[in-house]
Amino acid sequence: MNPSVPDRLASAIRALSYVVLPALPPEASLAREQTQLVIGHLQITLAQYADTPAFEQQEAGDFRDLAIAVAQLAAGGPSTMAAVNDLTIALDESKGSPALAQTNQLQKALDGLLVALVADGDEAAGASVRAKVLEEATHRADVDRRWFSLMGFDPEILETMQAG
Repeated sequence: MNPSVPDRLASAIRALSYVVLPALPPEASLAREQTQLVIGHLQITLAQYADTPAFEQQEAGDFRDLAIAVAQLAAGGPSTMAAVNDLTIALDESKGSPALAQTNQLQKALDGLLVALVADGDEAAGASVRAKVLEEATHRADVDRRWFSLMGFDPEILETMQAG
């Protein structure tokens, strides 16, 4: 029987913590620091493991919603309209793909449309799209800050989470 992913991560953490790190000489400060960094990343990965699929699905859904809204708002010249078409195709093609693949495909198509809007987009449409992108970026920043709160780098989000 194969060990589960959490069991393998825990085993790697133990090996690095109790075998590799103690075996490193004190003067190997960079190697010790990097080993501790890897241990920290593995601990966070282990802590987030069970919730990762839902997080990735939420992210894909957020990008899908953004792509639909931006495709509806965008207007302009041939480059912009071609990019709207590419985004519409990406929306259709990405359905049913794994969440990370959906997010990646939609991000690329959104990037293409944002570049096209600068080239020949309608000014009012460009302003509407920028406002929508900034709104979504604010939302995703909050979600990501909460997701990475385990790292403790952002005391403000911890206070927000405890208050709310």
